[in-house]
Amino acid sequence: MYGDQAARHLDWGLAERGLRQAVALTQACPALGDIDGRFCAHAPQYAGYDQDMKVEGAYTFPGSQQKVWDLLLDPESLRTCIPGAESLTETSPDHWDVLMKVGVAAIKGTYKGKVAIIEKEEPSAYTLQIEGSGGPGFVKGTARISLEPDGEGTHVKVEGDGQVGGMLAGVGQRMLPGVAKMLMNQFFECQIGKLQAS
Repeated sequence: MYGDQAARHLDWGLAERGLRQAVALTQACPALGDIDGRFCAHAPQYAGYDQDMKVEGAYTFPGSQQKVWDLLLDPESLRTCIPGAESLTETSPDHWDVLMKVGVAAIKGTYKGKVAIIEKEEPSAYTLQIEGSGGPGFVKGTARISLEPDGEGTHVKVEGDGQVGGMLAGVGQRMLPGVAKMLMNQFFECQIGKLQAS
């Protein structure tokens, strides 16, 4: 009898916890800080997990500051260089809907999201916003990208802040900063390759 009572007590506890999590999934969208308010309506809710992270990088591009600026903000370059991007559809000037399929480690999955370019100071700096949600959770973040002349080339500096939620944060928290840096490197190396081939 004692074993049966303990089992029933455990089942009740698990069911109660599941109910609390289900209620949490229905909560209204929280504020997203500095991220464009239009993203808020598209951010899914996940119970119990979230993680912030910072990503930084520096890259040297062959070409003038203006040429690099034009490349980085070109929609076709964005579409071909965002890792896993399958489509990029403009919804308003400098704002796009994006469909991404990522096959890397803990963030493997298909994501629907948004990309925006704001706070432009041509040809010196801009802010890139990106967010996506899918079965594994959600990812959203901003990156301030600065361009400075460097001899015959251009030095590009990236300072980014991101947030992940859902299973991504719960399962892959030790791997995520490294994965984020790898994807960022892929994006900018793709852009550098375009200039080298031109």
